[in-house]
Amino acid sequence: MAFGWSAGDILTAINFIIDVASALDDISGSGKDYRNTTAFLEDLSEHALAPLLTCPALDGYPEYKASIDKQVKAIKEPVSKFMKNVKTLEKDLGVPHKGRVRFFKGLKGKLQWHFFTAKQAETLQKEIEPHIRIIDQLMARLPV
Repeated sequence: MAFGWSAGDILTAINFIIDVASALDDISGSGKDYRNTTAFLEDLSEHALAPLLTCPALDGYPEYKASIDKQVKAIKEPVSKFMKNVKTLEKDLGVPHKGRVRFFKGLKGKLQWHFFTAKQAETLQKEIEPHIRIIDQLMARLPV
């Protein structure tokens, strides 16, 4: 009976190492993904959804306003919860580290984002997309 590494085992190990190395890269890895995701979600909440809740143009159309408010709340709640949870990763992923040791700075946070939290971000995206489409449709049908 022989024990050893097959070519498939070696390839899997190499691919895993490449995956981890790319996650640790501040410029194109987990840090960039984190910054892009949180920036988008903050902009969505502050610049797109918040004004809809106070838009005086909707006051003349209470049915549309009620529907839009419902969709905004359906988006804001999971986004707020997600943002609260990921703020703990800010110190590891928020600002790119400089110098030779930047690759290893925030190692735990980078790997946590890459292997777990990024999947939660994708799930959140799938959860809020239908609500965003409904808001878009309601705004398009709004009598001007």
